[in-house]
Amino acid sequence: MIMCIFLFSLISKGQQHFAPLDSLNIVNTQNEPVFFMTGELHGYSSNTAVEAKFISYLSQNQYMRTILREEGYGYTYLLRKYIATSDTSFLNLFISDFPFNTCETKRFINKLKQINDSLPVNDKFIIIPIDVTENDRLPYAKSFFNLIIKWEVANQTLKREFDSLIGCKSFPNNMSDIKQSLLNYRCGFDYTFELDSIVNSYIIWQKMKKTVYKQRQYYLYENILKVQSNFKGNVYINFGNSHTFIRPKHTAYYLKNDPNFRYRLLIANPYYFNCINRYSNTHRQYSTKSEGYFHKRYFNRNIKLAKLQRGIYLTKVNEETYIIHVNQPELE
Repeated sequence: MIMCIFLFSLISKGQQHFAPLDSLNIVNTQNEPVFFMTGELHGYSSNTAVEAKFISYLSQNQYMRTILREEGYGYTYLLRKYIATSDTSFLNLFISDFPFNTCETKRFINKLKQINDSLPVNDKFIIIPIDVTENDRLPYAKSFFNLIIKWEVANQTLKREFDSLIGCKSFPNNMSDIKQSLLNYRCGFDYTFELDSIVNSYIIWQKMKKTVYKQRQYYLYENILKVQSNFKGNVYINFGNSHTFIRPKHTAYYLKNDPNFRYRLLIANPYYFNCINRYSNTHRQYSTKSEGYFHKRYFNRNIKLAKLQRGIYLTKVNEETYIIHVNQPELE
């Protein structure tokens, strides 16, 4: 039996097999840690509503204290710093460029901060990146490194070296020179571990970005295993949908079948009905579509029969849980 099922109360309220997302009620009868996954097809504005709801619910009811992010160290650095300091320069940079330059991303991050602020001082979220993707496009990369130098470099000579390296025409493709500059100084004294980790992440990204997608499912699985010892409580990640499949050569499959992975997987996959995908529309000529990897005919027929209104719903098919996005719902 595949242990990857969300157990929730399906209160129909005249909506046939569908329950509003607000009725989420996960029943965990197993005495073992849980790794919660929600899937998404990137580009839909309502994805952040699902992410916010699950984080809020799991933090209150399932002692979820570890959030994994499908992004590189640099992105997660900005997210963590904003949550910790309330300095909007981190938030503004995070949402300044694709794919996070949307109003719903900003609302989600502020909701995440609100949830984290409500937790006890000694029991906040641990937020961990498990991907390699970084943004080395200009002008974003220059703004990003100027910001982290301000916060993460104490040595004035090193700051001047960094200013020079960032000002080079070769930036940001001169990460090896930046790394070499760091080696002449003391980590933890002249500069922080955060800066060192960011530079290392950019170096890895620039080496791998042309080939990483060929083995990305396995790469993400390996990265999750590497950071497993840092997890606190139960774990949550909102993943690109293909990573959540219990099929050979997919991240969730690798995790489920690895005896060294200590968590039980609980997974919910998405379906979108009459929604707009910004990634697949250009020049703002948006058109609605219905898509998902599973049960398209079934969902289209039953959503119409249930006369579902605009919103996000939960349902089950063959004991597997699905998140149904209807008519372009947004994060409230």
